[in-house]
Amino acid sequence: MKFSKLSLVLPLVLVTAACSSTPERRGPPPDQQARGAAQSSGVFVKPVGLIFVAMDTNRDTVFSEDELTIGIPSEWSAFGSNPSAAYFSDWSRKSLGSTDAFPTFLSFDANINGVVTSEEFSDRLRQEFASMDKNQDGRVERSEMLIAFEAPRGRDRKSGQSERGQRGGEGGSRRNGPPPR
Repeated sequence: MKFSKLSLVLPLVLVTAACSSTPERRGPPPDQQARGAAQSSGVFVKPVGLIFVAMDTNRDTVFSEDELTIGIPSEWSAFGSNPSAAYFSDWSRKSLGSTDAFPTFLSFDANINGVVTSEEFSDRLRQEFASMDKNQDGRVERSEMLIAFEAPRGRDRKSGQSERGQRGGEGGSRRNGPPPR
């Protein structure tokens, strides 16, 4: 009988221990901490970063403009020529991980004619590179690819105000109650 009680209690203890542990969180990249970024809930990389990592031919974890220039024709060849949305969908799933990942077909199709040209493709990837190159040195380090974000907070059901306690500039907080009148 003791064995059966132990076999029931042990899984409960393990589940409780697993639920009470938390993963390590390191916060935003150092450059975003230095700029006074808000406390983050995590970091992510734009899906286009997957393409850039694949184009890092020397595998030094720094993606350069030269590697972009060499990588664009190679990536373009995966399309065929002037792909429509159907071809783009397949490429997007393979290269970006999802057909819904950004940049989307419409962001590549600058003139909105339903076809992406090699120039539109190149221009879009260069724009994405420039947006990630935070220090404008012609190189994108892995830390520049990371984007810190703050998870949305819930709302106070009664007042519709943020749970952080901000009440339209009057001060006060949810814990302390409304500001005096």
